[in-house]
Amino acid sequence: MHKSTLLTSLFTLGLLLFTPLAIEGRERVSGWCEQGGNKTTTGGLTSTESVQQSFPSCTVTIYDVGTLDLASIFADDSGTVKSNPFTASATGFWFWYANDARYDVRLSGGGIVTPFTIGDILLDDTKNDVTTIVSVASSATPTFDASLGTIFTNTLTAN
Repeated sequence: MHKSTLLTSLFTLGLLLFTPLAIEGRERVSGWCEQGGNKTTTGGLTSTESVQQSFPSCTVTIYDVGTLDLASIFADDSGTVKSNPFTASATGFWFWYANDARYDVRLSGGGIVTPFTIGDILLDDTKNDVTTIVSVASSATPTFDASLGTIFTNTLTAN
């Protein structure tokens, strides 16, 4: 094999081997059906302070960010499909898994008078990215030029 072809092949192989390999990983998102700015009534009296109100069993709908397209969501990291929309628990807790992307979460029902959206949730499960590093050995003969009055150079020539 010609020297330049060998070096080009080794360079190309090196680029391929150092390319990160993405492994399918899903990230979990969780939250509560709740909203601030609400008044409570106790003993017929309405509070003067706003409180965080919970909405048990609200409806949770996941969209691809900025659209009304229902997102593909999962019940676990293994990829068990979860219905969309779905109902939060009796305590108002909700969760879902999805592939890396941006999502909007719409909360409605369960006593929520005006549905609202938690927007632009970024999922970026980079902990599952894997970089493979491989060492490639080759044979080369070094040539040194350290003669007086020159700049030191080191050249490798493939054998």
